[in-house]
Amino acid sequence: LFQPDSDWQTVLLQEVRRQMRERMAQDSEATYWVDQSIASWNLSALPEELAFYFNDQGQLVLVFNEGDAGPMSLGVVEFTIPDEAVSAIARPGFWS
Repeated sequence: LFQPDSDWQTVLLQEVRRQMRERMAQDSEATYWVDQSIASWNLSALPEELAFYFNDQGQLVLVFNEGDAGPMSLGVVEFTIPDEAVSAIARPGFWS
């Protein structure tokens, strides 16, 4: 998916955290594992077995299991990664 030696994990993690903050700003009841007062609760790395797929628009969608991105009550959580977030590290011609 990504160019060799690209720091794709950091790029994706930063985008997921950005979206978590955005969702919490839009919904005061939403809670995600970012900016928590207990540092060990914060998402610091992508799960080793992170599922993903490409949606109808060809965008990468990351799928987090219950409890990986926020409280288990959220269920499975998905984050659609915009093309501009990964365009610099995407393997040329691999997607869109």
